[in-house]
Amino acid sequence: MPKNGRRHPLPKVPHLRKYVISGNHFGKVKIISKTIRRSLQAKLWSTVQLKLKGLLNARREGCNKVAVPNLSEAVEIYGRKLNADVNIKPGRQAAFFQIPARTAATSRAI
Repeated sequence: MPKNGRRHPLPKVPHLRKYVISGNHFGKVKIISKTIRRSLQAKLWSTVQLKLKGLLNARREGCNKVAVPNLSEAVEIYGRKLNADVNIKPGRQAAFFQIPARTAATSRAI
């Protein structure tokens, strides 16, 4: 019997907890120092194992996704960073936006 009388880890299966009263199983995943516990909504051992693998894969794949901005969003972010930078004089900020245009013009000529 577990100490708190409710949940106990299954010793041979990491990331798996069993709720003693109802017999439901829970998957426990730690992503970016945050513990996430989800019910597997199953009592049968073979179903629990399959659902646990699916939960672990889904959570681990989801944490590696990074939203990549399109070009217009990237230019907007770059402009905000330039405006916020106190080391660049206001008259010189326009030159930073002209550099990619000059580079694009010379690459077309080649």
